[in-house]
Amino acid sequence: MTWFKQHMHRQVDKSFLITICALCIVILLFPATLIAEETKSTGPQPSSEQKLSLIEIYTWSNSLPKDLIDLRNDIDSLADPSSFEKELPTITKLIEGLEWEATTLKSNPNLTFHEISSFESKLIRIGTRLTSLSTSINTNIKHLETWYKDWLVKEKKFQATVELADREFELEDALPDFNALAEILISGKLLIEEHLKPNLLAGHQIGKI
Repeated sequence: MTWFKQHMHRQVDKSFLITICALCIVILLFPATLIAEETKSTGPQPSSEQKLSLIEIYTWSNSLPKDLIDLRNDIDSLADPSSFEKELPTITKLIEGLEWEATTLKSNPNLTFHEISSFESKLIRIGTRLTSLSTSINTNIKHLETWYKDWLVKEKKFQATVELADREFELEDALPDFNALAEILISGKLLIEEHLKPNLLAGHQIGKI
């Protein structure tokens, strides 16, 4: 029995040692296997930037001409500041007449309620018209400023796309005309500036009345 126990003890020790060695080998080999798998998964992949760049390039080619047409239609829908400017001299004369009338009314000892009501009605009409003109001009300016900011964003995104394409492709090979697309962006900004100036001028003139 004693020999049997010793023999079994030796067998258990051998089995235990074999198990421990196997575990050590697995532990040592596991990081290498993991690294190999990570290297395999993160190895050279098809360029997603290249595909994205091509998509963006042709998106710009299709969208920018349409964006410029939409911008022209939006600007055409704005109130015409030149019509306001033509109206301002008449309003100025009416205001001057009211100032004179106010002076006369103040000096009239026999002022009637009808005269006061008539004066107030004229004052309200002119004030309402000026408010309407000012609101229209301010609305124009707000829209134009928003559109200009949008086109600045378009321009920056377009430049980034061109830079990416310049690194990935030969620009002359089956790609859109970048110069023509850049000209569309410039045309859009200039169009907004051309309409912003008269609106700012009209707003300034209304503010002086």
